[in-house]
Amino acid sequence: MKRVLFYLFAIIPFTLQAQNIEVGVYETYSDFKSDNLSIVGDSTVGLNAVRISDFLLRPYIYIKTAQGTMKIHQDSVYAVKTYDGIYRFFSNQAYLLEENDAISIYSKQNSVTEYTISGPVRRSKKVIKQTYYFSTDGMRLKPLTLANITQSFFVDKQKEKSLYNTFENNEALLTRQSNSSRFVINGFLKEVCNNAQ
Repeated sequence: MKRVLFYLFAIIPFTLQAQNIEVGVYETYSDFKSDNLSIVGDSTVGLNAVRISDFLLRPYIYIKTAQGTMKIHQDSVYAVKTYDGIYRFFSNQAYLLEENDAISIYSKQNSVTEYTISGPVRRSKKVIKQTYYFSTDGMRLKPLTLANITQSFFVDKQKEKSLYNTFENNEALLTRQSNSSRFVINGFLKEVCNNAQ
């Protein structure tokens, strides 16, 4: 009985806290930047306040508001804020916002086929891999690579050299600060850009 009461009291505050979060749609980049939801979902509905539908067959977002359910095409919005996080739409795909700082970093899970050879037999299996992307000032998404960061930020060869000295490969761009779990690349870019002024 004590265990049941413990779980009950552990779940209730989390559920109430989740319903206090505002969910909805950012129609434009300026709405997103100022954290001003264009259409606010009804938080009393719970997790069903905002629902993102299938991208190919039904590319819609369904939002339950006080006035009723709205159906919005995904191409007509910049981002959607759900209880799971903020999703940005780009090229008919949803990307989860990981961090919004000097650059906005997004992630997407992709299904990839990996092949192995065992003697004369070639085997394949589907694996889910998380890939990362970034954007600057609401522009198009690019894969988070050293080449794309260099192309987007650095004309000065000295700063480019500093980037490659700090991050030895593309995987190093995914490192996070141990004390805050923020991406190290955002701190680096803020420092380099502030020193340039």
